[in-house]
Amino acid sequence: WRQLEEEGYRAITIPHHPKFCGVTDWSYRNDKFQRLVEICSAWGISEASGPHSVRAALAMGHRLGFVGGTDTHFGQPGRPPHFFGEGGGLAGVYVTALTREALWDALYERRCYATTGARILLRVDVNGAPMGSEIEADEVRVAAHVVGTVPDYEVDIIRNGSVVHSESARGYEHRLEWDDRDPTGGREGNAEPVSYYYVRVRQPDRQMAWSSPVWVR
Repeated sequence: WRQLEEEGYRAITIPHHPKFCGVTDWSYRNDKFQRLVEICSAWGISEASGPHSVRAALAMGHRLGFVGGTDTHFGQPGRPPHFFGEGGGLAGVYVTALTREALWDALYERRCYATTGARILLRVDVNGAPMGSEIEADEVRVAAHVVGTVPDYEVDIIRNGSVVHSESARGYEHRLEWDDRDPTGGREGNAEPVSYYYVRVRQPDRQMAWSSPVWVR
């Protein structure tokens, strides 16, 4: 990070399988370069459980959007793993144009989400602000639009590391809106007076998806 700063590089650094093998030390933080985290890959899911998990980082104040990666080392992006783990991983990115520059900008702004490999479509906003945003608000409304790859799945809203609302989809497509009556709830352990929200999709075929968080001060 020091060298990237000194050389003036435009860069994004992404912690890779933070809970597995070479675990991530979240005491190091850089909001300029470390914009994203790999929440799932062939190694498994790093969302929760333990000091190296994604939720542990969020509780410490990190501002991390979510991506998935296959990590197959076979040069076949988007294909499932050949050997081990809970599946591969994909990143869905909301871009303004199909260019490298637009893709970069969207990833830097955390306008992205992760799946375990299924082509689940997921769009989430909080008070109209897209995933990855940091906003100030007294009232919170979370809205999500999901298109699953199988019918009948579960959609969870996570606030500050806990599920605060769940709905069951009937069919492939599901929309939800949820008003938070207690937007400061569950953030006692957070490093800053900020609540974060993200949406998780759980399909019966064990495929999952996670939106990048929105942070609300």
